[in-house]
Amino acid sequence: MAEPTKTLKDAAYVVIGLGVIATQKVNVRRQELRKQLETQRKQFETQAHNAREIAKTQATGVRGLIEAQTADARTQLVKLAEDLEQRLEPLVDQVEERLPAQAQKLFKDARTQAKEARETVKGRLASAAA
Repeated sequence: MAEPTKTLKDAAYVVIGLGVIATQKVNVRRQELRKQLETQRKQFETQAHNAREIAKTQATGVRGLIEAQTADARTQLVKLAEDLEQRLEPLVDQVEERLPAQAQKLFKDARTQAKEARETVKGRLASAAA
């Protein structure tokens, strides 16, 4: 009878040993997966950070380009306004000369106010371009 008891004990020890080995393997695999996931998380964070930096750099470049183009457009607009003003002044002078005296005074006052308004607009455009 000692033989079956010994066999059952041996079988129990084998089952317990296999359970311990299986538990150790599961723990080792769990640790490996944890390390792998941690590595992947760090890589993802690095890539995300790099993508944010690239986006910031591109946004800064685009912003600078837009600002430069806006400044150029303002400068061109001021030049265009000045050119148009130089071309129209002689024509407006001719119209003013043909008007009666009372109308000339009103016309001259209107021209003065229009010139002040143009100068204000040109000044704002020029200061915004700078």
